[in-house]
Amino acid sequence: MEQFLQILKQKNMLVIFGRGDRGTAIYKKLRVDFPKYSICFCDSLPERQGAYLDTVVLSVEEAVRRYAGEIFLLTAAKSITELYEQLREAGVVDECIVRHVPPELLQDWEAERQKKRMAAHDTLRFEVNITKHCNLNCKGCDHFAPLGNASDCMDFSVYRQDMERIAALFGDKANEIHILGGEPLLHPEVTSFLRTAREFFPQAKICLDTNGTLLPKMGEAFWAPCRELRIVIEPTIYPVPTDYEELERTARRYGVEYQYLQTNKPGGHHTLWKCPLDLTGGQSPQESFLHCTNANRCITLEQGRLYTCSIASNMYLFNRFFQKEYIVFSEQDGIDIYKAQSADEIFAYLARPMPVCRYCDTRKRSFDHPWEVSKREITEWT
Repeated sequence: MEQFLQILKQKNMLVIFGRGDRGTAIYKKLRVDFPKYSICFCDSLPERQGAYLDTVVLSVEEAVRRYAGEIFLLTAAKSITELYEQLREAGVVDECIVRHVPPELLQDWEAERQKKRMAAHDTLRFEVNITKHCNLNCKGCDHFAPLGNASDCMDFSVYRQDMERIAALFGDKANEIHILGGEPLLHPEVTSFLRTAREFFPQAKICLDTNGTLLPKMGEAFWAPCRELRIVIEPTIYPVPTDYEELERTARRYGVEYQYLQTNKPGGHHTLWKCPLDLTGGQSPQESFLHCTNANRCITLEQGRLYTCSIASNMYLFNRFFQKEYIVFSEQDGIDIYKAQSADEIFAYLARPMPVCRYCDTRKRSFDHPWEVSKREITEWT
């Protein structure tokens, strides 16, 4: 922190790159501690630009034009390389770029996030992995997709029964659904899954999360139902030969909402994160849960059970591929939606750690690794 403060003293303006939750928390902390210091934001997303709090959010181009010699603080932990390269390409020198946020600036924010993880929700956002395999197979994928098989496609009849039960329990409280994988476009019945989601949840936001590489092969039989069902196509941008901007134009031609799942722009560099497992099961479930960005957020429906995160629901792929029961599950891992009596019972369950959380070493998670294809080596997940 002291080094960061010394840098600030040498300049007149701090530009916080990234007007997300982290950037906003940093701004509020600095505004309290240093009320007279000049601070603004910049962000790549047009919808985030303009007046904000008691300052302004500039485009990256405008921020560089005005403040190229000042300090730029990068805030998005999972895409630091992307932000850094944008600034360097715009002409900002290394000495003016701070790549690592002093942890003191985020202590209060992280404490608040941990408090929220342990609080029961009153609405349900959940995910469904309709495939376990993927055509990209990213190194260390936290859904374990490189370890899945083509035969792991979700059975539609099981899915329909589960969605009917979720609807009966939650009704309109289930207000956001993400259909994903693996790569969901590898499922031959993907439109049937989308149609069923809309049937049972007529008012919910329904998203198809995809790597986008198979979208150019999808024709009217895919795009027309997406328009009819009000599906949001959410691609993640990968450094592979795919014209994401053309895909966006295609979606618009069909009248389908299209938004990127992250803040990377086409032509950017998607990076990877590593979520290591402790195969001894020696972690504190409570501590793992508190420090897990997925906990009580990436809630996943899997074979009649809801899990508080997506990692736990897919861990069995790790056991199967490496042919050993490294991860030992119990009846308390995931809540049976057919035995649960109410939505409130499930909300309460999702707001606390599962026994299987002891296998996640959340404090050793790391981000912003170069994108690579998996070699299916056990060290990618340990």
